Amino acid sequence: MVREKIGFWRSIVFVLLLVSVLWLVQFIQYFGIYDFSHYGNWPQHRAGLPGILFSPFIHGSFEHLISNTLPIIVLLLVLLNAYPRFALLVLVAVHLMSGALVWLLAPPTGIHIGISGIIYGIAGFLRAWHFSQRPYFGGHCAVCRAGLWGNDCRVLSHTGYFVGVAFVWRTQWRAHGLFAAQKRFAAAYRK
Repeated sequence: MVREKIGFWRSIVFVLLLVSVLWLVQFIQYFGIYDFSHYGNWPQHRAGLPGILFSPFIHGSFEHLISNTLPIIVLLLVLLNAYPRFALLVLVAVHLMSGALVWLLAPPTGIHIGISGIIYGIAGFLRAWHFSQRPYFGGHCAVCRAGLWGNDCRVLSHTGYFVGVAFVWRTQWRAHGLFAAQKRFAAAYRK
């Protein structure tokens, strides 16, 4: 019981630190102290390779960051508390796969930034894991997340983003979350 409480509070600290970094980077950009845009993921260009690691920490505006803050808090808390043994492995896999797939597959016409790839990757993982381990809390949260924030195409159409691209990349991000879950399934069944 005490160990679970410590784990829960550690997960809250971890998530709040991550979100603090996101907001700190945005404030640094907003006040013109430093421009992080060259750390974005520029697909199919060698200069864009660092963006595989760094682009999730950069956001284009406060609206962009605000729309990503609540989903990353909720999903990371669910992931870290529902699956503490392999949550960090899943987080790293989703982070690297989302960045690498954007770098490999996106058209090389612009720089991609934001933590949405990780959000949708975690949601995809939680859904896939839920359907293999019914009933479980994580899958219910992923389904709720899809319902609450799943209107991306409608919202994006009102903010001026290209809806088709957003839909395609969110589908790809969900797919790599499923891939991470499948790898985890395989490792669990080998033991």
